[in-house]
Amino acid sequence: KQWYQRRVAITAGDCLTKEGGYADKCLHRLQHLAEYTTNSDPKSEAIWKRKRLDKILVDYFLRNSHYETALQMVKSGGIEDIVDTELFISGRDIENSLVAHNVAPCLQWCHENRSRLKKTRSTLEFNLHTQCFIEKIRSKDYMGAIQYAQRYLVESEGMSKEKLQETMVLLAFKPSTECEKYKALFSEERWQELVLEFRTSNYINFRHCSVKRGGRSWC
Repeated sequence: KQWYQRRVAITAGDCLTKEGGYADKCLHRLQHLAEYTTNSDPKSEAIWKRKRLDKILVDYFLRNSHYETALQMVKSGGIEDIVDTELFISGRDIENSLVAHNVAPCLQWCHENRSRLKKTRSTLEFNLHTQCFIEKIRSKDYMGAIQYAQRYLVESEGMSKEKLQETMVLLAFKPSTECEKYKALFSEERWQELVLEFRTSNYINFRHCSVKRGGRSWC
């Protein structure tokens, strides 16, 4: 009981520290935006525009996994207070684990952010479990796949009856199948799709702007 109370206290303290950091970041960003309306001389306006351009470029580099370039630009431009480098860098390790076909860190992240993911009706956790199910079939561990599905997929909130049936039918196919529908499910490209889905979920969870094709981000 004492251990649990200490753990709760530590967790609460960590949350307060993190939330305080987010609040400070928001305040700095609001101040940065307010500076544009208060700049009265051309020199100050030019400095603000340069800083704004640096931020947009850093956001672009971070979203496209050019982390080192982004960090160098943040440091040289002195814009640490108005960019979310921590959000992207923390997500980088999870993305790398998915590229290495390891879902454990991402599943842990889903567990820690379950309430937020539920509010946005994210399918990320379900898709991660589906991928684990697929990998068991790929390794011919059919009994393990069935047991995994019973434990993680049947009761999944993101699983419709039709989706469950479609997933379970994979047991009747080999990874080398030429049936387009199931060939796509066995495709290695699904891992990259999981990376992109995690990245999107990470942005949405922290209410970060999402960049659409042909669109612009002004956050």
